[in-house]
Amino acid sequence: MATPIVSDRTVTARTVSTDRHIAVIGLAGRFPGADDVDALWAMLKAGRSGLVVLDGDGSEAATGPDATQDRPGPVGRLVRRAFRLPHADCFDAAFFGIPAAEAAAMDPQQRVFLEVAWHALEHAGHGDAGGRGDAGPVGVFAGCGFNDHVLKHVGPRSYRDGAADYFAMLLGNDKDFLASRVAYHLGLQGPAVVVQSACSSALLAVHVAVQSLLAGETDMALAGGASICLDLEDGYAADEGGALSPSGRIAPFGHDADGIVGGNGAAAVVLKRLADAERDGDTIHAVIEATVANNDGRLKAGFTAPSAAGQARALAEALGLSGRDAGEIGFVETHGTGTPLGDPIELEALTQVYGGAATPCRLGSIKANVGHLNAAAGIAGLIAAVLVVRDGVVPPLAGHRGTDPRLGLAATRFRIATAPETWRPEGPRVAAVSSFGFGGTNVHAIVSEPPTAREPAAVDAPHLLGWSARTPEDLAALDAAMAAHWTGPLAGERPDTLADQAATLALGRRAFPHRHAVVAASAAEAGRAVATGAVLAARVPGARRDPVFLFPGQGSQFPGMCAWLHATHAPAREIIDEAAALLAPTLGCDLRSIVFGDDEAALRRTLNTQLALFVVSYAQARPLVDAGLRPAALLGHSIGEYVAACVAGVMSFRDALTLVAARGRLVASLPPAAMLAVGLPEGELGPLLGEDLSIAVVAAPDRCVVAGDGEAIARLETALSARDVPASRLRVSHAFHSHRLEPILDRFAEALATIRLARPTIPLVSNASGALADPDAVATPDYWVRHLRAPVRLHDGFSSLASAVPDALALELGPGATLCGLARKCGAAALADATPTMRSAATQRADFLAAMGKAWVEGCAVAPELRLGGPPRRRVPLPLYPFRRTPHRLPLLAAAGGPAVDALAPDAASPRRPPEKWCHVPVWSQHPGPFTNAPPWPEDAVWFLPDGLSPPTGAGGTVVRPGREFRRLADGSFRVRPDAAADHRALVDALAPRGARLGTILHAWLLDDTPTGPRERRALGYGSLVRLAQAIDAKRTNDIVGPLVLMTRRLAAIQAGEPDEPVQAAALGALHSIAVELAVRTAWLDVDALPDPTLLRHLLATRPDGA
Repeated sequence: MATPIVSDRTVTARTVSTDRHIAVIGLAGRFPGADDVDALWAMLKAGRSGLVVLDGDGSEAATGPDATQDRPGPVGRLVRRAFRLPHADCFDAAFFGIPAAEAAAMDPQQRVFLEVAWHALEHAGHGDAGGRGDAGPVGVFAGCGFNDHVLKHVGPRSYRDGAADYFAMLLGNDKDFLASRVAYHLGLQGPAVVVQSACSSALLAVHVAVQSLLAGETDMALAGGASICLDLEDGYAADEGGALSPSGRIAPFGHDADGIVGGNGAAAVVLKRLADAERDGDTIHAVIEATVANNDGRLKAGFTAPSAAGQARALAEALGLSGRDAGEIGFVETHGTGTPLGDPIELEALTQVYGGAATPCRLGSIKANVGHLNAAAGIAGLIAAVLVVRDGVVPPLAGHRGTDPRLGLAATRFRIATAPETWRPEGPRVAAVSSFGFGGTNVHAIVSEPPTAREPAAVDAPHLLGWSARTPEDLAALDAAMAAHWTGPLAGERPDTLADQAATLALGRRAFPHRHAVVAASAAEAGRAVATGAVLAARVPGARRDPVFLFPGQGSQFPGMCAWLHATHAPAREIIDEAAALLAPTLGCDLRSIVFGDDEAALRRTLNTQLALFVVSYAQARPLVDAGLRPAALLGHSIGEYVAACVAGVMSFRDALTLVAARGRLVASLPPAAMLAVGLPEGELGPLLGEDLSIAVVAAPDRCVVAGDGEAIARLETALSARDVPASRLRVSHAFHSHRLEPILDRFAEALATIRLARPTIPLVSNASGALADPDAVATPDYWVRHLRAPVRLHDGFSSLASAVPDALALELGPGATLCGLARKCGAAALADATPTMRSAATQRADFLAAMGKAWVEGCAVAPELRLGGPPRRRVPLPLYPFRRTPHRLPLLAAAGGPAVDALAPDAASPRRPPEKWCHVPVWSQHPGPFTNAPPWPEDAVWFLPDGLSPPTGAGGTVVRPGREFRRLADGSFRVRPDAAADHRALVDALAPRGARLGTILHAWLLDDTPTGPRERRALGYGSLVRLAQAIDAKRTNDIVGPLVLMTRRLAAIQAGEPDEPVQAAALGALHSIAVELAVRTAWLDVDALPDPTLLRHLLATRPDGA
């Protein structure tokens, strides 16, 4: 069914919130001297400043607010101080799929804010908000500062320069696209709004986000701002009497305050309606009780001057909206610019609104720590206030040397902390935040401490913790961060539990191709596992394996099997409970008392055993399939094949219960018998058996199971013992799959006649043949009658399974691990790591979680609920994605010698052709043959070939063919979905691990002459080339690839009137773009068919430039 264009939410009325409280659930930012919010808080509490003093060459000479160094400048005084943002010119372009050239031309504010936005959602535990269908509309509200980057590095562009160049400059540098770029790259579908009001932009963005949440327009909001002026990184010129500090210090409310020192930074918060956040188990850092925005109008000295009246009005309205008294406000994060004009006016407004109370109120200003962050100043102030009310600590005002006596602060209730102060008011901690912009837009907010979190019910251990990254290098960095999180000095201080962390990783992080996981009962255990490399990891990093399910037979059962899953997972519980109700008349008791009880004898009775095994195995399998973990094939041992058939749709669950019950009753009606596992090959064992014994199972090359009456089995045991042949009896009551069952075959056929059978929707391996079952045969009663009597050719079945699914990940669903052991012995690499899900009653929780973790790291679609050990828990902060800080900085225009958009082209240094050579007429040139003494084949070539074509004789390298999913086959070749970006990334990661070089890539999928539609043809050519180029670019260096050669069939018209194919032409256009954007060598070969090997070697060696 097609996805509707209009969602249900679009046509339903909005729910307007009556509770005006908004929860702050996520925080992220990068600041001078602090690379994240935790580092910022440590810096604030220590009273440190991120100010650096620069030598003449721009290097850092000293740090701290007391450093001074003045030099005359061309205009005023050149102050060699800066609130530098480390790595302001760096960006993980590959993570977001942005070509390096495009990233270099982008405004650094957009780049850094994009990373900060990602981190904010991750910190909130909603890092996958853009990838979930149930997240609701998530809005983005943001502002940024003036963009000096476009003027000094990109260059002036206009429509006369060409639309492509103009729009490239516009999209990467205009403020209009700050929020929508975040929405696009993060997949957020709520409003994306840019908010601009100069210095108050970011707090105004929070105000707009709050209104959107209260109106029901969004369910979650990302709000913040960025301000990065690269010129500030090297100091500034302070004019006489201007707003900038000539001393290079920023001293809010200080006697030595003499102006602003600008800084670079970016930050964001994630907001939610308080009731929703409490319901969803979000970590709440603070509560926004009110926000107000207004403008001074003309009630001030000039356009850029502040107004006490306008500020006081904003403060009073916010206080009234919150319902608080002035005396409840115990801390104010001020605008606090440290200017002789601004500080007195702000204090006047504060005194008018908050000054009448008797309780003390501390004043703070984060600008003393990080400088004036311009458009991002308000969000930095909000984060500071959130941290204060959350932790109950008022940080000292950095570098404060005493208050300006002209402010008269001593006569008010306001104080300035000079050391960290513990804040313990009689009521809740409540703070206020101010941000005032040039032009008169004032924003004020009231924030309070978070409500006491309800302690969730205790859960059993262990837990499955899984994390992922886009590249192996990023995964290694994330490994280190997770290990530090679990074993570092703060590990024991965090209030969240390991269960909360497991839930956050499962529910709140985007899943990338490269994955690790651990199953642990404590943080220390998890940390040790990561530190020692004892993690669950993929066999082929970044690749995806196909799950196959194995279902055990009789003898694997044990009391208490599946009890944990029944207790914790509703889908499994519903299946078992339904089966118990349906089978009560047949069993005369509750199936659950047999399965979960401790009466092992009752469980061993044939009817009970078969029904219990079937129900338990199906209760494990069905929820996995329904949650998206669909197996590529199924194999069941004896009764296990009935589970496989039910999962594959051969029979319904109720019909299967009826059939298994009939089978169990019929077998139970036979005289007791025995079965013996023997350590001999089938060929050697057969001659030792008489007519009263049958080979019932061929389990392995050197292991069979014999069935017969007890006396005959005893005689065989004696004979085998004399030969020193290992043998052991199975825990069964009858001789299954043997001549002993022949008396009941006709009656079993009658039972089958009442059952509706259908063709399987998933391939089944047949016990009777050891091969993939004929789908039509499986749907007949004769198949199941034969299945009851015939020996189980388990070893052949494993071999068939491995051949059918070369990249299989085998999961044994049901009790025990017998099939896993046998699968490993079959010799197939695909089954070497077959994984049990329930080895024993004591380990079933850990076994199931480890199996789900193994499937997840192997790229299987394991739903988050399957990775949890119980119901969803709280979302808590965890280490954030380790973006790779790669420099993307263009030279100044004066140094580049022209506009940077031109400089991005690979041939920018080449002189432009004169106008008389702008046009040409293409003609064909002829090269005589035959070609002899051909050069050798390119080393490590990658051949993108359609089915039916093979590399020429003698050519080495790797073959890549189109497929329905990414797979690495046993012969070293690959299957790749033509238009799937993830598949091409996994391919490049596999072929060029850690920067290894790829050889020549010959892309010949368009030579496939199988009739297909235009969409499929487009994917084979244009789609695959674009995805391949993106994957190459994601490796962060384009010299990993040799020449990229596109082969087409009869695209070039040799003679007039020859037909063309637009789909092939589109692929050729993509090749042209790849040559320019990735600066790789490309070539185009148009042929009738795959050329003669000698000719092809000559053509590849020629390596023509361009297409």
